[in-house]
Amino acid sequence: MIIKDKLTFCGNSSIDHIITYQGTKDVIGGSAVNAAIAGSLFGNKEISIISSIGYDFPIDVLDKLNIDTQYIQQYKNKFVQY
Repeated sequence: MIIKDKLTFCGNSSIDHIITYQGTKDVIGGSAVNAAIAGSLFGNKEISIISSIGYDFPIDVLDKLNIDTQYIQQYKNKFVQY
């Protein structure tokens, strides 16, 4: 039987606008999201996030990384871009 470590990250989730000389780029960010993605890279772990997001946050990205999103509250009239 394989035992998985469980990690839960609580914090903000956002979409960051990165501006460089080559142009702009939107990337997901925020303390909870960045920590959860980093934690998922360490292998056999169950990762979850406690956070709130706006309607514009691409939650499917977290689902594709097998990050549990059941504790994320999504607001239909707010956005999370910075």
